[in-house]
Amino acid sequence: MRRAPSEVVLNKNVNWLNHPAAWAWAEDMGKYDRLTFWEQVDGGRYATRNRLLLTAMPVITYMAATNMADFKRQPLGLNLVVVVVCVIAKLPQLHKVRILGINKY
Repeated sequence: MRRAPSEVVLNKNVNWLNHPAAWAWAEDMGKYDRLTFWEQVDGGRYATRNRLLLTAMPVITYMAATNMADFKRQPLGLNLVVVVVCVIAKLPQLHKVRILGINKY
C-alpha cells in the first residue's frame, strides 16, 4: 500500500514533537532534560500562537489526506485514531504526563 505524502508529513511532525529534546545552554543546564519538545514550546504556556498552529497541523494534514486519497483503499479509521491521539496528547491536562512510561528517563 502506498503512503500519501501528507501521511508521511504528519508522521514526521508528530515524531519530533513528542521526543525529549534537551538543549545544553549554560543558564539552563539540565532544566529541560525530562521535558519533551512540546512541553518546552513557549515555556509550557498553552494557547499561544505557536502551540495553536502546531495543534492544528495534524488536523489539517488529516483533512488534506482524506480529501486527496482513494476512498476505497484509505485506512480512514486508523488515520482518525492517530489524529485523535495526537490532539489529545497536546491538551494542557496531559502536560508532563507519561503514559506507559513513554519518554521517561
